[in-house]
Amino acid sequence: MLVGDPKPDKEINVDKDIIRKTLDELGIKKKDTQDFHFNVSENVNYLFSVRYSMEKEVRRLTSKYLDDERPRPVMMMLPRLVEEGVITPTQHKVIRNLYSISSPAIHGDDHKLTLAEMDFVKQIAPGLIDELKKIE
Repeated sequence: MLVGDPKPDKEINVDKDIIRKTLDELGIKKKDTQDFHFNVSENVNYLFSVRYSMEKEVRRLTSKYLDDERPRPVMMMLPRLVEEGVITPTQHKVIRNLYSISSPAIHGDDHKLTLAEMDFVKQIAPGLIDELKKIE
């Protein structure tokens, strides 16, 4: 069990005492963050960037064109954007394909990623993201 009352995520990063106590309780020595390197492949970094950029544009379009009070998963927003004529059915299909390729890799299951999938993403994603950005 962590030390103290759980704090909202927005506050936990500024509460150094809780962080120190939690590290002590877990037996973890604080590491110098400048010396710590994550072992993430170039492909996974690329897929993360694609996914981030795609989701950012879909959320921008959703907030602009749909009266939606609460955040929804991207896959739930896409059909509504098609219904409203904001994106095309083809764009919807491509976003779903890019999402399905990037998701496993982003969630640590990149060993199944094929060269053909990476090639598809590299050829399709930049143009799709540009198209989404141009939708005003």
